[in-house]
Amino acid sequence: MTLASLIALLALVRLYEKPGPDRRAAAIALVGLALLIKPMSVFLTIPVLIGLHLTRGNRPRLEAGELIITGGLCFIPALLYYGYGAVFGNFVQDQMRTRFVPHLILTSFFWGGLLRQVRRVFTVPVFLLAVVGSVLAPRLGKILMLSLWVGYAAFAVAFTYHMPTHDYYHMPYIAVVGLGVAALASWLEARALAWMPRLALEAVVLATCAVIAVIGTQAAWPKLEIPGAAAELERYRQIGEITDHDTRVLFLDLEYGYPLMYHAEVAGDTWPGSDDLNAEMLDGRPMIDANKRFARDYEGFKPNYFVITDLESLDAQPDLQALLNQRTTLIHKDPHYRIYKFTS
Repeated sequence: MTLASLIALLALVRLYEKPGPDRRAAAIALVGLALLIKPMSVFLTIPVLIGLHLTRGNRPRLEAGELIITGGLCFIPALLYYGYGAVFGNFVQDQMRTRFVPHLILTSFFWGGLLRQVRRVFTVPVFLLAVVGSVLAPRLGKILMLSLWVGYAAFAVAFTYHMPTHDYYHMPYIAVVGLGVAALASWLEARALAWMPRLALEAVVLATCAVIAVIGTQAAWPKLEIPGAAAELERYRQIGEITDHDTRVLFLDLEYGYPLMYHAEVAGDTWPGSDDLNAEMLDGRPMIDANKRFARDYEGFKPNYFVITDLESLDAQPDLQALLNQRTTLIHKDPHYRIYKFTS
């Protein structure tokens, strides 16, 4: 999604610089591709499409009409692919459940969480440098960066629970912060060249980059290997063998079952953990017990196995334990996981 969005942004900038039917078609196709890959790219691409379009000319009525047509064409691939589920199914409801909780915007949970994620993903100094660079950028850069920041704010409002709590929701904006820092670097370069030779400036830049690379490598290298990874992979392999690589498995797992499905070569659906259940309470919905949840969300799936690696969440859900006692048989118990087989 991020790569497709960045390519789409480049196409939008080129269209702004030199409008024409070929560049417009390329921009529409690339923005449409990003939206098709993941609809959340709307927060990266559409604000820029709007911002660049409305500031490029002095014919507001004509520009607005063309914008509506251009934007509408961008959404066609995503609407064709996701539209049926959105209109006739539970796609929108499932996607927005626990994500858009408006009252959180006025809480310290929201703002404190955003600051925590900014520190974790960008660091505050780099984030502030990007903001300064956005202000100092030339006209096109200002429009581009302002549109991207507006999209970032809209993203935070649309996902009021996930933006303060999930670092990977911010990761597409690493490139945006990079653009802001680059704009600041370009501004500094132009002023430095006024009082020092280019060769000397290039030497300083190369030396600075080398220092950053060394320090960054030293900080990142220890984190590239997860302690106990080999043992965890072996557990996944065992789970796959015990479940006979089944395609109808429920998971209670800290990672929503994704690495488990990949390494165990199984497939299925995820049962909410303790954090997910707490998140459901934020929007005021009444809690339901495990039997009602199973009947509502999973019974039609007809799972054959229930694999649990998040044992703390299992201990915190006595109603789930009761459900497992009623409907399953424990076929494997390990200090790190449990495997149940459905009998009814």
